[in-house]
Amino acid sequence: IILSVKPQSFEAVAADVADAVTADHLFISIMAGKSTARIAAALNASAAVRVVRVMPNLPIRVGAGMAGICKGAAANQEDVADVRAIFNAGGGSVVLDDESLMDVVTAVSGSGPAYFYYFVEAMIEGGKACGLSEADALELARFTCLGAGRMMVETGEPPAELRARVTSKGGTTHAALESMRRAGVDQAIRDAVLAAFQRGRELGE
Repeated sequence: IILSVKPQSFEAVAADVADAVTADHLFISIMAGKSTARIAAALNASAAVRVVRVMPNLPIRVGAGMAGICKGAAANQEDVADVRAIFNAGGGSVVLDDESLMDVVTAVSGSGPAYFYYFVEAMIEGGKACGLSEADALELARFTCLGAGRMMVETGEPPAELRARVTSKGGTTHAALESMRRAGVDQAIRDAVLAAFQRGRELGE
């Protein structure tokens, strides 16, 4: 049973189904912030409920998703394998032993596509400011980003090394990166991830 509801609505949903929950059920939660222990207790306070928590992301729709997976106390490794098979069908996954890190998964990969799209929007606006049409700027930006991401995945090289390959001292890329550094773009991105992390924690309280 996949729990795909807003975290704020979970208690009401759990109350509706709690009487029907048995040890045969495996619950897969994709709710941000809700721990496996809280989910299990809400579903059946007197029984060990099998819960596996997952944080997928939007690109699962095109077979390029990434999910973080963590099992609750009553779930077993076979449950984890079954859940991983489901989500790997839409991309990839990582299994975490420490459930507290699931809020970090939410902040990095769960929310991450939105950061990326925001960055692409800014690239398009920059292209338009330099004279490109919106359609041409979009085409250049999205396939540039697709190629960069694909190269990072397929080569396995660290992003810092790939960035260095594109950057010549005193060149155009160097000028762009220096502008980003002066504007504090790197710190802003780190702060954004931390803000998402903190919000995930709040949702679980």
